[in-house]
Amino acid sequence: MTIDEIYKKEEISVRSYHVCKYNDLHSVSDLKKYYHENKSFEKLRNCGKKSNVELIGICNRYQSENIENREVEIKNENPLKSIILNLTRVQREVVNSFILVNTNSLSVRSKNAISLHLKGNLKVKNFAEKILLSERFIVKNIKNIGAKCVPELEVYISIIKEFIFEVNESNDEKYLIALKNKFLIHQTFSIPLIPVEILESESIFLLTNFLLDKNALFDKTQTTIVKNAFKLYDNQEELTLDDIATKVDLSRERVRQIRKLCLEELLDKLMFIQNFNDDLFQKYSLDIASNFLEINLDVIKKINASNNTNLSVSFP
Repeated sequence: MTIDEIYKKEEISVRSYHVCKYNDLHSVSDLKKYYHENKSFEKLRNCGKKSNVELIGICNRYQSENIENREVEIKNENPLKSIILNLTRVQREVVNSFILVNTNSLSVRSKNAISLHLKGNLKVKNFAEKILLSERFIVKNIKNIGAKCVPELEVYISIIKEFIFEVNESNDEKYLIALKNKFLIHQTFSIPLIPVEILESESIFLLTNFLLDKNALFDKTQTTIVKNAFKLYDNQEELTLDDIATKVDLSRERVRQIRKLCLEELLDKLMFIQNFNDDLFQKYSLDIASNFLEINLDVIKKINASNNTNLSVSFP
């Protein structure tokens, strides 16, 4: 069986096909001989982990061909198992975020069924053990699943599986961090475009400032009231409730009510930033494990210098 024939049968991807062509591997026999000698295809030019898995799969599929009358022994193990076991911390966090966001986007019935099947644990290790690597798993056999939900869940699982392969191909930590944070933000807020520098930096101060500017935490009027009532920025003009009321064309009492409401909601709205790995102690000498946390002018100077911001002590 030649590589051209296998490619025409759509058994390997374009990338894997070109890997074979670039490296003068023109048949299954060539592939199995190379694998027998090297135990992997990853050293081949332009061969990534996904192509390596595909080419090993071809060797397994065509076991009838011998090399010098010897059968090549290739471990017939689900390649995802090895990939998941060897994911880095950042890669796991990215996949975990992706699973969470995609699960939350499912219809109510599908989401409830998959959450029940996973017992509420959406981490990649548990997801793999109970779904991707389980020989007994069949979508239609999930408890409380309806026939209309089966196609939705099959696509959902396929997307997550492909994403794991994609993340496994990248060792760029900044790219992975940005990808993880993008999913986290999109899970909570409807913001189409987030600056890369915010995603990569993991700065909770840059992010919070960005969300305020984009009216993601509150609507436009509420945001204007919050920014002015709490004097969030250094050298900001002092405004009274009457001044703010004039600015947003509301009564003084209504402005006071909105200010109180926003302050009560702010903590809940910012809870998601605990998923960001902003090292507050190393960057600003803030020990968040301490019973008492003082944000003084020296700390604010460090924060502004590090983030190129102009925040005040009152900033959230």
